[in-house]
Amino acid sequence: APVTPAPFSPEPVSLAPTGPFPPCLVCGDGKVVTAPDALFIFPDQPTITCGQLQEVGLAGVIEPTNCGFLPNLPQMEVCECAPGSLPTVSPAPVSPAPVTPAPVTVAPVT
Repeated sequence: APVTPAPFSPEPVSLAPTGPFPPCLVCGDGKVVTAPDALFIFPDQPTITCGQLQEVGLAGVIEPTNCGFLPNLPQMEVCECAPGSLPTVSPAPVSPAPVTPAPVTVAPVT
C-alpha cells in the first residue's frame, strides 16, 4: 500500500516569552528599535542586530537586572530607539478597528 505522509503544518511564530524572565523592552517603556539592522556591540557579549536584541528582550531571555540599564547604555544609540508600538504577532488575523481622529478645534489667535 502507498505510504501517505502526514500533512506538514509549520509551527506558528509568536513573540510569546520563551525565556525564564519577563519581557524586556530594550529601548525602555513606550519605545522601540527603529534601526533593526544596526549592530549592537557590547563587551563580552556576542554582536547582534538591534532587531535581534529587541526580539530576545521580548522573548524573556534578558535578565531583569540587565534589562533595567539597557535603555541608558551609549551602545543603544545605534538602535535609534523612538516612541512607537511593538510589532505583535497573533495566531488569528486581526482586523484593526478604523481609527477616527478627533476633530481639532483651533482657537483664534488674538
